[in-house]
Formats: sequence, C-alpha cells, structure tokens
Amino acid sequence: MSSKKYPWIVLLILFAAIKTFSLFPDSVEKYYSGAIYPVITAVQRILLGWIPFSMGDIFYALTAIFLIVKLYRFFRIIARKKADRYFWLNGIKQAVFFSLSVYVLFNLLWGLNYNRKGIAEQLQLQEDLYAKEDLLAVVDRLVERLNEFDTIGRINRRYLGVKSNLFVGAIEGYDTLAQYRKEFVYRYASVKPSLYSYLGNYLGFTGYYNPFSGEAQVNTTVPLFVQPFT
Repeated sequence: MSSKKYPWIVLLILFAAIKTFSLFPDSVEKYYSGAIYPVITAVQRILLGWIPFSMGDIFYALTAIFLIVKLYRFFRIIARKKADRYFWLNGIKQAVFFSLSVYVLFNLLWGLNYNRKGIAEQLQLQEDLYAKEDLLAVVDRLVERLNEFDTIGRINRRYLGVKSNLFVGAIEGYDTLAQYRKEFVYRYASVKPSLYSYLGNYLGFTGYYNPFSGEAQVNTTVPLFVQPFT
C-alpha cells in the first residue's frame, strides 16, 4: 500500500469514529466533555493564554491568505486553459482532504461539545410552565437590578472602560460560581480582545471561541453595556 494513502485512511477512520461517537450524547458528556476536552483546552490556554494578543486570529488570517493564494492559482490555471483531467481530480482531492482535516481537528479540539448533554442537564434545570405575571415579575426585578448597576457603573465608568478590568471581572465571576458548581471551574484564563472587533461591528458578532487556540475572543469596540453579554 502506498504511503500516500495512510493520511487518507487515518482521516476517514477518524471521521467515521467522530460521526458515530457524536450520536451518543451521554458518552460525549462523560468521556469527551468531562475528561478529554478539559485537558485539551488547559494545554491550549497554558501555551497561548499568556500572549497578550490573539494567536487564533493570526492563524485565521494566515489561513485566509493561504486559501486566497490557492484560489488565485486555481483560477489562473483555468483562465490559461491548462485545466486538464489531472488538474480537476487533484484539485477535488486536495479540497476533500483539507475539509476532512479541518472537520476532524475542529471536532477533536472542541466541536464534539455540540453533541453533549449541555448545561441544562448538568444543572438539572427543569422547563416549567409560567404565567404572564411571573414573566412581568422577572422583568421588574431585572429593571431594578439594572438601575442598581447603573449607579455603580456611573461611579466606576473609568474602571469599567479598561479591557483588562472587564476580563478580570468576568473571570472572578466564574470563580464565584465555581464555589457552588464544579462546572464553572475556569483555570488558566485566556480571554483577549478580538483583532477583528471593528469588522465584527459590521458582521454582527460580539465574541467567539477559537477552538484551534483555546482563546476566548471579545469584541471590545461595542458599547460597555453590551460586553457583559458576550
């Protein structure tokens, strides 16, 4: 068997294993989300969390440049009418191999969490019926709390305007929750401003998690009152 086929065999086996494993949420929750993933993300954050800027965003930029160069060469060959049968077969093979590689890597690093039982299962949350009066009571309470925080925010506006202070506050919030629920334990913090924050204002995202680097990216150019919801 040609050695060139080994990467394909490995990728296809991993692809099939991931697809099959994802069909069993209980197993995903226990073995991946509860055991494998915490180790993966801890290693990522230890390696990259200390860097003040987003390595994941740089990785995305380099990937975009790589794809643009590939597409440019692809269409240039077509324009020169040099696209023979081998060219098309090789192009399809490269595209499939790249897609499989991204799929496998994404799922192993984070994507399988989409198939876990979820936070509702962990916290044993029940979906109960509620009346209109209950909803209005919750809204009134939220308004009261927002007014209280507004007063605090006016006093501490300068402090809250510093990105690092917001990140530290978010981590402290997790530490407080972790005293009551182990699901909120957050070690080796890796929270950084997104290098694409201004672009996000037009595309509509306020933050995202980079599964390839383990970094939490925050759009820090949106109004302060929006950032806590990121």
